[in-house]
Amino acid sequence: MTSQSITLPGGAPVKAGAPPVFFDEAASALPHPRLAEWFAQLCGEIPYNPHGGTKYAEISRRRILLAEERILRILGADNAFIIWTSGVTEALNLALNSLGKLTLNEGSHPALAEPATLLPKPENQSRNSFASSHIESETGRICDLVALRKEIGKDLLLVDGAQSFCKIDIPWRSASIDMLALSSRKIGGPASIGALVVKKGIAIKPLMFGGGQQNGLRPGTLDAVSIALFAEVACDRAAHQAENYRKITSLNQQLWSMLNESGLQYVRISPDNAYPGIAMFALPGYEGAVIVRILAEKEGILLSSGTACTAETGRPSENMIHAAGSEQLARSAIRVSLSHTNTTAEIQQLVTALKRTLQNY
Repeated sequence: MTSQSITLPGGAPVKAGAPPVFFDEAASALPHPRLAEWFAQLCGEIPYNPHGGTKYAEISRRRILLAEERILRILGADNAFIIWTSGVTEALNLALNSLGKLTLNEGSHPALAEPATLLPKPENQSRNSFASSHIESETGRICDLVALRKEIGKDLLLVDGAQSFCKIDIPWRSASIDMLALSSRKIGGPASIGALVVKKGIAIKPLMFGGGQQNGLRPGTLDAVSIALFAEVACDRAAHQAENYRKITSLNQQLWSMLNESGLQYVRISPDNAYPGIAMFALPGYEGAVIVRILAEKEGILLSSGTACTAETGRPSENMIHAAGSEQLARSAIRVSLSHTNTTAEIQQLVTALKRTLQNY
């Protein structure tokens, strides 16, 4: 693919070249290969406002209900309903706005940890609550939700499932999850849609106001097209979850093996039993964020130095510091997040590029 230039309105030309070798799945998955095709089809089928009173509104409304049924079926959550949101961050904020006394599990994403601290607690919530990320987004550590449920007893349980939905099984029933936040973009769906799955009977306190949509729990006109796309991508990913997990596990094993054989001096941060789609390690003596920029600009390889939510703070997240053992080592960390579409050749390309980058650092 040859490099082309595009000019944005009011701006200078932006050069667009070949897409990078992509190892940043945990940040924002590449769009599903049929997403554009499905989008074009659905734009023709359900462009109507689903909150109107006409037969055309009903067409869009029924597709939203179908999307809810499909996602709940994947989870085995027939005792729940969905509140559609703009993304997983809003879903978590909405859930946390409804919880009383809260305990936060270690390793929780900033989208969970910050609102848990900042949002006021409802005075009428009598049950204690516990919140946890299912897969920790930086190290890949997996929280055993079934064991957690046994530990916390009858406390309300909120789970951040952004990194686990359609990648590993989410034990909705066996962990008796009360609320679950999901992301469309993390599985290759539209970036503008998230979902809060709520067990029936759980009281939700609105976070925003301005309309009676979604039973008054979350105002704003729903995007029927994006919601239908979210469900379509989710069903496809769920159908191939076991196969994709095997591919990612093999790639993960190859990565660690190639790193061991490369002679690179690194410190593994991801635990041995982490989700195989996330591999974090530190390169002592180097700045991880700088390595990531060089790999992108010089080698055409895209990965990250941690969660994008802390990229602009200039400091690693508390989770990374805790996992690495020190802020200095956390600053040296890079995260390789794998997709089932990656290849052995790309893993080798990454390791070779890392060696070259460190030699020329």
